[in-house]
Amino acid sequence: MKPLIVSIVFVLASSASASAQAMSTTEYQAFLKILDSKLPEWNRSVSYMDVRKLSVPYRQGKVVADAQTMVLKNLEIIHKCVDRETNGHRRLSNEFTLYQSLEDVASGVETMIDNLPDSAEAGRWSGSEGLPLFRDIMLSYVKPLRDNIDAYADELQDRAERCSR
Repeated sequence: MKPLIVSIVFVLASSASASAQAMSTTEYQAFLKILDSKLPEWNRSVSYMDVRKLSVPYRQGKVVADAQTMVLKNLEIIHKCVDRETNGHRRLSNEFTLYQSLEDVASGVETMIDNLPDSAEAGRWSGSEGLPLFRDIMLSYVKPLRDNIDAYADELQDRAERCSR
């Protein structure tokens, strides 16, 4: 599974667009609404893995359980950031927090996948929940948000430079 995850990350890194435009307020609000609607589904997917039922050594099970806990906490952070962004003014700091939390969720899911035993239940979770979740987060949310942050930061910098003239 590592080669697939590495290839997804490579595609994301190599496809960064230097000419990306910041999302309009309407586009960004729609993006946030879709992201927020995905959180319960992602929470269920991550919570579905019952580490106690896995036949693994304690240390390996603890790594999976800790990653699972970290993912669930980051999903809560994402929800709070989305709430702040949709109910207040758009803030670059919130966008960075969203971005970092999404990356932490993807990293935690990857850690869970990498530490699962070769069992039927673990394989089912990894194939039906883990990998699709990882792909969805990375391709549909992390990359567009990163492109938006870069473009939005450039836009704000341009405004600041125009004001200082």
